[in-house]
Amino acid sequence: MFGSPSARLLFEHEAPKTYGAMQRLVMSMADAAKNTGKRSIFGKDKGAVAFEKYLTQLADTVRAMSDDRLFAPTDESKVVRERLFQKIELFAMGYPNWKDAYGFAIVVLVHHQVSAVQAIDRIRREMAESDYAYDHPPPNRLPST
Repeated sequence: MFGSPSARLLFEHEAPKTYGAMQRLVMSMADAAKNTGKRSIFGKDKGAVAFEKYLTQLADTVRAMSDDRLFAPTDESKVVRERLFQKIELFAMGYPNWKDAYGFAIVVLVHHQVSAVQAIDRIRREMAESDYAYDHPPPNRLPST
């Protein structure tokens, strides 16, 4: 297998839940890139179905990043988008064979930053409104003196 074993180990050690979610996210991005503009024999839009799967995996990845404390609840969604893209770049160092998925990530997360931030905003609002916030309390911190 090509790629950097040290990048894989670093990512898996630093953010284990995000690492697992990233595997599914990258596969959904590759599927979305492959099916953009395609229709099934019955006229169903394959690209739209693949994009919905991508959005589902994006939400799972943002939740995993929250679990791994890769961003604070007070961070803006544009910061979350930046950290997500950094993690995708690190994942790409470990698994460089998913070129179509990484190209899709560049288009969706870099060229269409406003849409990406809006999607992450929506995901974070849903997280805050659900029981997710109660299941994942902020870490205990001692007051600074």
